[in-house]
Amino acid sequence: MRHVLTIAGTDPTTGAGAQADLKTIGTLGAYGFSVITAVVSQNTQGVRAIHQIPAFHVREQLDAIDADCRVDAVKIGMLGTPQVARAVSLWLTEHSGDFPVVLDPVLVATSGHRLARNGVLEALRGLLAHADIVTPNIPELAALCAKDPAVTFADACAQGQKLAATYGTSVVVKGGHLTDTCLDDGHVRDALIPRDAPVHVLSSPRLKTKNTHGTGCALATALATYLAQSSDLDTVAAFGAARQWLQRAIRHADDLAIGRGHGPINHFVAPAVPD
Repeated sequence: MRHVLTIAGTDPTTGAGAQADLKTIGTLGAYGFSVITAVVSQNTQGVRAIHQIPAFHVREQLDAIDADCRVDAVKIGMLGTPQVARAVSLWLTEHSGDFPVVLDPVLVATSGHRLARNGVLEALRGLLAHADIVTPNIPELAALCAKDPAVTFADACAQGQKLAATYGTSVVVKGGHLTDTCLDDGHVRDALIPRDAPVHVLSSPRLKTKNTHGTGCALATALATYLAQSSDLDTVAAFGAARQWLQRAIRHADDLAIGRGHGPINHFVAPAVPD
């Protein structure tokens, strides 16, 4: 069994953050480790409070895993402060090339609550050099590129290509929130922009549900898990499998009926098989 480490904040409803990541990892057949960066008091209606874990203690958690366990892939989510981001960056520098790294540059929650303090954006740019795949949403992609948020899928892909070229990483452009992504047949597009290959675009039916809490966490974690499980699995195959599983998790989200706001996706749907 492969081992996947998530570095992330928490969610008491387990729809997002480290708890949701562990569900994703387990569902997809790997064993999950977690390093907690912040204790977030939130539910399906929004974020209520954040307790930030000090950077030295984040590093202590990483060192504890290092001293005892093998890591086959890493997913990075909410970091919260530039100090934590730099601590994680230093740890990754010491493990350069040891495992694939998927970075979900969390800046703002779905509810609109800021999840990162001043200075985190610049620290995130420093982390990009360690990431094999980056999975920003549209505002995060724009912030990393120092641009205004894209309003078309083509503009978002152009920003993704700029980010990939600048930092030598693959970028996932998520088109779900763009007004032009719904095609004539009711499909939505996402793109994988590899650092050394053509752009790979996938489309699927737009699913009508309000229960999409944690989709960003789930996609990034699924990517890391699929990459951990096969040394010869390329990013295109991992992206396709992760996206296929996520579509099913969203399709069955309403089965859970969690909370009165934007509920979580259903992390327990069967995994996809990479092509």
